[in-house]
Amino acid sequence: LIYTYKQWEYIGQDLERWQRFNLIPNADRWNDKWEFVKYQKMWERKHKQQSVYIPESYMLTESEEDTKAFQERLDRGGSTTAWLLKAGNVNQGRGITVLAPNSEELLEVPEKALAN
Repeated sequence: LIYTYKQWEYIGQDLERWQRFNLIPNADRWNDKWEFVKYQKMWERKHKQQSVYIPESYMLTESEEDTKAFQERLDRGGSTTAWLLKAGNVNQGRGITVLAPNSEELLEVPEKALAN
């Protein structure tokens, strides 16, 4: 089974009869983590259930609703665990910050996000 986001007809030419070629619409969005999370969040809202493909995530720069939800999560005990903060505009492991449990940096994240 071959999955691709490119419409390369020649890929399917060498397949056996029992093999299948699939084109997944918008699969090119999966290459960018920010876009992947964005589309997973859209799916979660549409289907009213948590995605099994991503951990608990909040897009703080994208919506005030997510920022407030993250603040509520921190208030309900979420501040006692470590969190990863990922900048959405960089790739290849850059822009990732580990926020320690109950750290000042962690507790300031929602306020800073709302200020921007």
